[in-house]
Amino acid sequence: MSKKKRKAPKERFDLNSVIVAGTVIKLWGRGEDVFARLRVSTRGKIEEAEDAFVSYVNLRFSEGEVQGNPVSLSPGVQVRIAGFLTHTSYHERILKFLDAAGAKGFLDGVPEEDLAAWRNINFLRRNAMLNVLGIHWIGSDVEFGKKTLAESKENNSVSLEGIVARLWEYPHKEGVHLFARLACYDRWTPTALGKADHFGRPRRKPHYLTIKLPDGRAGGVPVKLEKKMRVRVTGFMADQGGHVTLRENLLDTGSDEVIQLMGRLPNADKLSETSAQQSSLHIEASALIAYSSPKRGLKPYP
Repeated sequence: MSKKKRKAPKERFDLNSVIVAGTVIKLWGRGEDVFARLRVSTRGKIEEAEDAFVSYVNLRFSEGEVQGNPVSLSPGVQVRIAGFLTHTSYHERILKFLDAAGAKGFLDGVPEEDLAAWRNINFLRRNAMLNVLGIHWIGSDVEFGKKTLAESKENNSVSLEGIVARLWEYPHKEGVHLFARLACYDRWTPTALGKADHFGRPRRKPHYLTIKLPDGRAGGVPVKLEKKMRVRVTGFMADQGGHVTLRENLLDTGSDEVIQLMGRLPNADKLSETSAQQSSLHIEASALIAYSSPKRGLKPYP
């Protein structure tokens, strides 16, 4: 008797679902896509009066459409958006950082033979992008894509799964916040070149998304994370703002050439005195589940 061929397990995808509501404050185009910046309340309001409770979420409308429908948008319009998050990376020239820091004259003090090298320094920036799958114009019954947005009461909610790829801490006056970068293998991740896995499923390139655990807690509960853990996060979109010095940015490049340039500065203490405000979009965790590994079993919380 011939053996029946075993079916390959169905490909499983991580959660990556976002709903936000707010006011469009800026629109721009790049290639065939349209981008918008949405002013979103971290307290779940449609319109937030206090800047301390505001985050700015960048939206991407593929080809200026939602599910094949061209969209009409202008600054000041209030919308509710459904979509999924991806990461974006770009390079920022040192001249832009110095402009934001109010230190345009910094390069006047570098050795003349190093000036060209200083001008060519770029800093890698990463941020999150919300790709739009559904839109509802608040105050009307018009919506494209997801057909339940007009009835939704959610104004800032995120559900996300992924594998912990990196962990770091952010000290503040009252304690230390914990951040984690998750590798999310959702249904929108692109396939990678090369061999399929041993089940014949395609290999995928993950979306890398950042979560924040205020003082190492999710919803007030202490959380212990380790790299390679698989987690499920429920939370909301928020910004982490703060001043970053020129010294920190230069060291983060990891370039030996940049380190040598810093060593030849006649007044190197200016590197720590020159700083600019920077912010990064992330998911602030209200609840987190760390899935146990079938191989490692459960670990008691210390």
